[in-house]
Amino acid sequence: LLGLALASAEPAAAVLLGVTFFALGVYLPDILVDRRLEAAEQEVLLALPSAIDLLNICIRSGMNLEKALSRVTVETTGALAIDFQIITERVNLGDSIDDAVRQLGAAQEISRATSSLLGSVSRATRLGVPLGNVIQQTADDMRKQQIDSIKTSAAKLPVKILLPLMLFLLPS
Repeated sequence: LLGLALASAEPAAAVLLGVTFFALGVYLPDILVDRRLEAAEQEVLLALPSAIDLLNICIRSGMNLEKALSRVTVETTGALAIDFQIITERVNLGDSIDDAVRQLGAAQEISRATSSLLGSVSRATRLGVPLGNVIQQTADDMRKQQIDSIKTSAAKLPVKILLPLMLFLLPS
């Protein structure tokens, strides 16, 4: 309607603006939500190794898994704290950690990284594997993934610099 009102003198422009604003109204909210979800996922991936170390310290000091998760929930901030808070609330309501992770991961209420971490922790609990070793290995793997993604981004940088270099520096 705004496109029609802005270009009411020229019918072709009115139709073009109407279609443009309609397309923006349909697709722009989805694009914005997807970008916010990706940003939250990246925030979780950056904060997760430190939270895993805190979880490992809590478990090795003698806390059970539920108390350690609630302690990590208090100490972390951002999207990761929300993920751990959701899990902690479900566990406090009587669900097991395995059930809470499975249900929330299927409903995509928590991030994939948090879901995979807590899934491996719950599997280790079921199998009787020491949690400290599993959590430490998970933290090491996530740090290696972060380093690999940084190296990949650094390798893409010369390609991204090439076009501005050719457009702005070489002609002068």
